[in-house]
Amino acid sequence: MKKLTIERKFDVQIEKLWEAFTKPEILQNWWSPKGMECSYATIDLKLDGLFHYCFKTEDGNEFWGRGIYKTIKAPDIISYVDTFADKDGNAVA
Repeated sequence: MKKLTIERKFDVQIEKLWEAFTKPEILQNWWSPKGMECSYATIDLKLDGLFHYCFKTEDGNEFWGRGIYKTIKAPDIISYVDTFADKDGNAVA
């Protein structure tokens, strides 16, 4: 398994940033590549819990993904293993 670590610094209160990553209704407002929208997001914020999401293009194509939470230390650290998924949350290659 390959590992990718992404670190960012934001000029915002850490509690607001935590909410942006842990509340689906907030996450859907920003969690998508340019030209797409996050049309679906669920968050089961617990160890081995499922983060399931869908990016949708303007012409209706859907790209599903999922993460399985591996570290949760509010409000400082969230880590998860991310992969492509189907609409039911099953990992796909």
